[in-house]
Amino acid sequence: MAKKIFATETEIAEFLRSAQAQLLVESRNLKKRKFQNDQADGVTLNFKLKEVKDDRKATITFSAQAYMKIFALVHTYSTEVEWHGVVERTAADAFYIKDVLIFPHKVTGATVISDQTEYEKWLDALDNDTFNVLRFHGHSHVNMGVTPSGVDMTYRHNILNNFGTPSATSDLFYIFLIFNKRGDISGEIYDLQNNALYSKSTTADEIKIVVEDCDWLTDFLDEAKKVVTESYGYSGGNYGGNSYGGGSYGGNSHSETTTTPKSTSPKRGAKAEARQGSLLNDDDPDDDDYYAGIYGRYGGHY
Repeated sequence: MAKKIFATETEIAEFLRSAQAQLLVESRNLKKRKFQNDQADGVTLNFKLKEVKDDRKATITFSAQAYMKIFALVHTYSTEVEWHGVVERTAADAFYIKDVLIFPHKVTGATVISDQTEYEKWLDALDNDTFNVLRFHGHSHVNMGVTPSGVDMTYRHNILNNFGTPSATSDLFYIFLIFNKRGDISGEIYDLQNNALYSKSTTADEIKIVVEDCDWLTDFLDEAKKVVTESYGYSGGNYGGNSYGGGSYGGNSHSETTTTPKSTSPKRGAKAEARQGSLLNDDDPDDDDYYAGIYGRYGGHY
């Protein structure tokens, strides 16, 4: 359920009526204490504005180009990395991230640090149309969880504090998302214009993420299906000769390639080597985790 970012005039009026009633009660109690010679001469009030939620949800759609850039950044860097995105609102509860832009910053395994001078130069170099729709900040948590840190939340609040008050002619919103190599995503959409805070986390599912189909990749996979066949035959206690993952059906517990490794191939030349070797290094324990995060991530819903 989406939260309201700020109280409406009606909610504020209700809050003030409640505060006034509590103040009258405490004032009478103060008179009574004075009559009883109680030395306490103060009044303690405890007011809390009720958190209001509703059933609104939002959708973020990535262009294939934007999502593949993010995927490449997250999986290329072993450190954190961050970026901005060009966004347009396509409906009251729908946003389209068209492209992703990298700005100057320094990275470590767990932090990103921007050089303010270089960052401002980068912003100044943007044309006005791009600058005005730069409404998305994303970053990687590498192999860690995607729960925002205290630093992340402070950054978000600083960005939002630069916004003015929504008006009939403005369209104030900002998207924050965190990714990791496992394919986890968390984030928030602060839609000030429509007074809605949408969240995506382990405890909230108010944001649906959609990735546009990538035509050339779809065509490529269609071609792959014509030449790659899956075998499920039973042979010698194994299904297909080998099992996959940690389990085993009467055979080896590690998947194997049927191609000849490049190091043992007598053939030479770029085309020959391209035919001979598997791109996977079967001795690399990270391969399974890495490619498990790839499949199914080029298009669809999250």
